[in-house]
Amino acid sequence: MNSKELKINKEEKLEILEIKFRYWMGIAEVFAPIFIQSIPAALTLVSIGVLFPALLHIDPWLAWSIAAFVAIGMELLGLVSVDVYFASKTFNQTRKDDEGKAPEGAALLVMMVYAVTALLIVVLLKMFPSLAIWSLIPLTLMSILIVSAVTMKKRLSELISVRDKEVAKKELQEIADSMLQKLQEKVATEELHNKKLQEIVANQKLQIEKLQEEVAQTKKLQQEKVAENNATHAITQGNPKLQQEKVANTKVAKNNSLQKVADYLAQNCNGVATNEIDHAKVAIDLQLHRTTVTRNIEKLQEVAKLNGYVNKELLIN
Repeated sequence: MNSKELKINKEEKLEILEIKFRYWMGIAEVFAPIFIQSIPAALTLVSIGVLFPALLHIDPWLAWSIAAFVAIGMELLGLVSVDVYFASKTFNQTRKDDEGKAPEGAALLVMMVYAVTALLIVVLLKMFPSLAIWSLIPLTLMSILIVSAVTMKKRLSELISVRDKEVAKKELQEIADSMLQKLQEKVATEELHNKKLQEIVANQKLQIEKLQEEVAQTKKLQQEKVAENNATHAITQGNPKLQQEKVANTKVAKNNSLQKVADYLAQNCNGVATNEIDHAKVAIDLQLHRTTVTRNIEKLQEVAKLNGYVNKELLIN
């Protein structure tokens, strides 16, 4: 084993020793008050068992029985009085305005009276045996002190119980508030999601209505065109002169429609890319067939009136 391993081994043993020491010190801290408190109780037990048979003219077993009860009572009274005092003091230091006050002053008084009484009993029984009969007075006082200490202990337990209930209630309220907040956030998120869906549906409906209007307009133009062609065909059928006039009028109409498209693009679409021109909108605005608009735009491209973008100067000149 090298020096490094030896050092680690020693440190681990030292840590284990410290842990064991703290463990046994904890046990000692628990039982030390009981052992210290048992000293006056043991002295009183022996003194009563020895002195009271002759002093009170009673049997030894009865005297020792009384001594046992007195010793146990002194032990419990000392523990309870000290515990109630310090517990009451701690509670009052942390109490809130809406909480009741623990009996700190009364607990201190009981603890002090107990100390004086226990000391007086020991003095009368051990130091002045001739005055042992007078020890019955502080022994009687012990019963009053133990009842007072137990009553204060009960009052303190009630205050602590109320505090614990309030703390538990507050924790439950915080949990409920947290859950409610999360639920509200979830509901708000769902509402926002539903609102977005409604907006999307509304936009889809608007686009569908617009498309339906364009289809209806196109259909109307087609029907008018077919009716016009049928009427013209019926009039000019069998009349060469009228047919020639029809051809001439058709050319003029085509030229007029080309000029309309050019003027419309110059006024409304200057700077717009050629492939971004809405042919359906142009057809609706000019009351022309969409195919006618498309054909005229292609003609404008062929004659360099449209060169990738709509240029107002090129279309006008």
